[in-house]
Amino acid sequence: MKMKYIDCTLTIRDNKNIEYVDHYKRDALGEIRIDDLTLKTIKRLKHWVDRDEHCNRQDLEILGEQLYNLIFSTVNPEKKMTVREAFERTFDVFEEEKQKGSDQRLRLFLVFHKEAVDWASYPWEFLFMPRNAEGFFLAEKKTDLILTRFVPEVVIKDRKPDLPLKILIAFSHPRDLPRIVVDDFIKAMEALKSKDIDVKLLENPSQSQLKNEMDEDGFKPDILHFIGHGKPGFIALNKEEEQLKVERKLKKSNEEVKDYFWIDNKTVVELFRVHHPYFVFLHACKGAEQDSWDSFKDTARELVHSKIPVVVAMQYEISENDASIFAIKFYQQISIGKCIDEAVSEARYALGTIVGRQAWDDRSFGTPVVYLQSGSETPLFEPRKQDGEIEDTVRCPYFYYPPPDNCTGSVPKKLSPRDKACSACGREIMECPACHQVMAKKRGFCSCGYKLSEIPAREDSKQIDRTKDKEYELGAKGAGLTQPQNGMLKQPSTSEKSAKSR
Repeated sequence: MKMKYIDCTLTIRDNKNIEYVDHYKRDALGEIRIDDLTLKTIKRLKHWVDRDEHCNRQDLEILGEQLYNLIFSTVNPEKKMTVREAFERTFDVFEEEKQKGSDQRLRLFLVFHKEAVDWASYPWEFLFMPRNAEGFFLAEKKTDLILTRFVPEVVIKDRKPDLPLKILIAFSHPRDLPRIVVDDFIKAMEALKSKDIDVKLLENPSQSQLKNEMDEDGFKPDILHFIGHGKPGFIALNKEEEQLKVERKLKKSNEEVKDYFWIDNKTVVELFRVHHPYFVFLHACKGAEQDSWDSFKDTARELVHSKIPVVVAMQYEISENDASIFAIKFYQQISIGKCIDEAVSEARYALGTIVGRQAWDDRSFGTPVVYLQSGSETPLFEPRKQDGEIEDTVRCPYFYYPPPDNCTGSVPKKLSPRDKACSACGREIMECPACHQVMAKKRGFCSCGYKLSEIPAREDSKQIDRTKDKEYELGAKGAGLTQPQNGMLKQPSTSEKSAKSR
């Protein structure tokens, strides 16, 4: 069933002027009015979050609320409804409809014109809406709100790739650059292969090899997922084999010949002259060069202005595990026909609620940034039913576990009293009381944000130690946690991580 959306569009035209319009035809004009002290505070908070991976929820809330106050203006030059009043009235109506059982979702598009480029560089993914005594991040799933950066100057014709959907993973890890570990991600992508999805891995491509895949006789991917290193304005690719032979032959005895070189963003754009992928994912994580995140943000903006409909990039350093969690969840959502912005929202929620961490207490959920062009907010494709799958079945909820623990079976879309476990993997399932989707019972929560409120007690009246639960153990493994100690899971030490990587 096609998802229904209530769309709200907030357009930042320049460094001062804002426009708002939404599904209910509410519209408002606003102005960014900010004093020097507040601007210095926001810049300092941004610097703090940029540089410190250990910032916590309170730090992010303060930054997010300052950003919310900045663009949800309380000033209307026409003395009419303000931008904040218009948005919050729509949000209230949306919440009322949800209470009545509506399956709608609220989408907020942030549109930054070129004249507002300074504001576009801020981390809007942390927008925090002050509400009643507390408030919440707009990224939190409980709001059912999708936040997307929109590019207004480039308009494309709405299109969907033909089946099968072709995904090219270009994994650039030259020997002379720091190691990047993405083994779990590669395995999960291989598991997505089906008659609807074709996945190809291209390891350590040179410029010509990557270009060949984009030519008429090449793979011509719908999605290019690039994993690698960057520095401001450049990404690293392997040198051509012939070039390396010549350099090694001519080098002096004390010279070192590196096996990679840096190509600038304009050269990257030229790779897509013949074939434009629908979507480019720029994937950098902790193993990558320190400047990779700034580089990939720059490259993302170049690509989206060169008519690549959708680009996702990381704006902060992120662990290999967290980057993989996001990417795996994202592609799993794409594989079942979700829109790109909705898939990003689901994957962002997965980062904000990793088992073993306090919810929304880590900047990782705001690290991925999505840039959309006009016309690119529709699903990439509608998956065909697998052989033997009937209309009233859906994938087993344990499909979303990392391989080899994931299940590829199907379960009834509407559970009967007899449907207590997946017939393929034997694990318990239940209907979510909130959204009525099938959820993994032992996992304890649903993708809609619902959590089981009570955990059954043992006969001795002590609470169940879920760290001994196989399903909980799988979730802990995905979050990078070690074995329990005194009933608690602990984060691995730096030495343990290093030993494991070796």
